[in-house]
Amino acid sequence: MSLTAAAFLNLFTFGARQAARSEQLLQAVSLAQARLEEIRNLSFSAVNEQPKTSCPENPAYAYAVEVAGSSLDCGLKTVTVTVFYQETGEEKSISLTMEKGDWETYLKP
Repeated sequence: MSLTAAAFLNLFTFGARQAARSEQLLQAVSLAQARLEEIRNLSFSAVNEQPKTSCPENPAYAYAVEVAGSSLDCGLKTVTVTVFYQETGEEKSISLTMEKGDWETYLKP
């Protein structure tokens, strides 16, 4: 009986830990997507790199923005947002990337 109870307790603890990890990852992805949406609404010239900064929505997370010329070489910038967070005392990160175009220049009649 006590062996069965210990096994269920172990399983419950593992499940709770995995649920917490999933919640942290989901929050990190959500914050990265929010940053990309903000950048998407900026003008092409206003898109710049940002050093690692605490997220105003949740100070337990931080983010950085990297901007590079696109490998397509056609007036695009490759923008990568990386969100950092702590998981069991270890820093983890998730990155999302998009291409930002200079549509104001290329779409003029």
